Amino acid sequence: MRSEPSRYTAIPVDDLSRDEIEYALKVARARGFTSVKLKLGETSFSATLGEAEIDESPEFADVASQPKSATVKSPSVGYFRPGRTVVELGQLVSAGDLMGEIVALGIANDVTAPSAGKVSEKLVSDGDAVEFGQALFTLETE
Repeated sequence: MRSEPSRYTAIPVDDLSRDEIEYALKVARARGFTSVKLKLGETSFSATLGEAEIDESPEFADVASQPKSATVKSPSVGYFRPGRTVVELGQLVSAGDLMGEIVALGIANDVTAPSAGKVSEKLVSDGDAVEFGQALFTLETE
């Protein structure tokens, strides 16, 4: 005798992004679950997937309507140096554009834009010591 699938499941949340949580909820709905509980330590999130009224108040406005961003991160440990063209706030960049370099032991590693966008934050200056993976710039993308 085949048992009916449970209509409730607990999914551990380690470090999920909003997109990953939305995907998990879509999959749960498609598989016939009526509720989902996501839990990380003592923090938990529960969702009922049945037909419910959607709260459209401003505090629950769709995040998709907000500008998306990308972070330009340091490819290595070293010191930040600007590229031939100094990147300024508000400047438009294309994916792969040189935004600077990280110099360590006389070796320069290029810092490139991961996607096209407008520079919204410049988090380092010429000569700043940086760590691997440190945020250097923030880009508004769309």
